[in-house]
Amino acid sequence: MMPVFGLTLLCLFALVAEGLVGPPFGGDGIDPKVFRDRDPYRPPQGSPAPKYINAIVIGQTDDEVVARLLREMDILELKRLVFKAVATNSWICDNFEEDQYGIPMDSLNPFINMARAECMLALHLLIHYPPDGVVPATDDSPPLKVADFIDKDRLKVLRSVLPPK
Repeated sequence: MMPVFGLTLLCLFALVAEGLVGPPFGGDGIDPKVFRDRDPYRPPQGSPAPKYINAIVIGQTDDEVVARLLREMDILELKRLVFKAVATNSWICDNFEEDQYGIPMDSLNPFINMARAECMLALHLLIHYPPDGVVPATDDSPPLKVADFIDKDRLKVLRSVLPPK
């Protein structure tokens, strides 16, 4: 059996031979953008959702595009809708999954705060960019999609409390 170090070294040399990475100890390595474009397992650009979610949790941002979205969000109404979603779907409380939706609202737990921000952002996008909650791409940013940061179960619960059109 080959030792772990030997196997790792063998994999590294295989990547160099394929041209996916540059020489292991400096030299003319490949540009990360070129590598990302050739990588079949990752999208060309990541989702912009994390910067929006962080801005909601913190309450401010330096990015003007994110700030514009924050200004148009009705935070209190979105919190009310998240709470209504949990209250109207009794299985959430029965299975102790309130934290997946950011409940309790006064929690200092960063995981719960992030989950609440995700749900609020998803509700905002579903209300203002129906039917799938996709904000179109701009010149410097890929599209913002609800499906990038909310799983199907939470999405189904959040859709259940959307105001009628």
